[in-house]
Amino acid sequence: FITSRISTRNKHKLLWIITTITFFMSALLDNMTTTIIMVMLLRKLVANYKERWVFASMIVIAANSGGAWSPIGDVTTIMLWVKGNITALPLVKATILPCIASVVIPILLASRILKGILRAPDYVDMDSNRPQYISKRESLYILLLGVGLLVMVPVFKSLTHLPPYMGVMTALGILWVYTEIMYSHKRDVEESMKNRVTKVIRHIDMPTILFFLGILMSVAALQSAGILSQFSTFLDEKVHNVYAIN
Repeated sequence: FITSRISTRNKHKLLWIITTITFFMSALLDNMTTTIIMVMLLRKLVANYKERWVFASMIVIAANSGGAWSPIGDVTTIMLWVKGNITALPLVKATILPCIASVVIPILLASRILKGILRAPDYVDMDSNRPQYISKRESLYILLLGVGLLVMVPVFKSLTHLPPYMGVMTALGILWVYTEIMYSHKRDVEESMKNRVTKVIRHIDMPTILFFLGILMSVAALQSAGILSQFSTFLDEKVHNVYAIN
């Protein structure tokens, strides 16, 4: 749906569009998933592989910067947020401007490399990739519902004081119900062609889940061994000594 709306052939404008989408998408998804999605999108838009390197480099920068200012955009902030060490609104206020600056400055530098416009054949009709039985309006509704529910996860935690994963599971349930109702009205479509939630979950990104699990297990192991406590005490003493000297 997003790709079909990108019609510009100006390289500078396309760079800003791609980077902006990546920046805000990474605030909702993890950096790796966002980068993979945007690079796949980029392959359909830019044919020249050298120019694609420039775009891809900006995607990586924007994905990391976008994940830093959101409590659900990066594994580090997720861990701090879940433990109650940070809250959503102060985090956004403190980091949004530095994160924007860390993207804008590289864009200005990268823009000096890209010149001219893309050839028309570099663009393809993205609507051809969308299943014909899914209308543009339904595609838009699914996109807005999914993004809106992810954005509401911090709000859910603040209002209910329940763990964030409960908000994510609630969001999944709402999206699940909506898509089931939508598919129930498409009786003339074969069941094998319907992308139900149960079908999509089978293609879940297991490497990313194992990555999260590995980090959490490593931190838990360090905590159980007492290393984290010792290291935090060591840092507190160092900071206290520095302030005392000043």
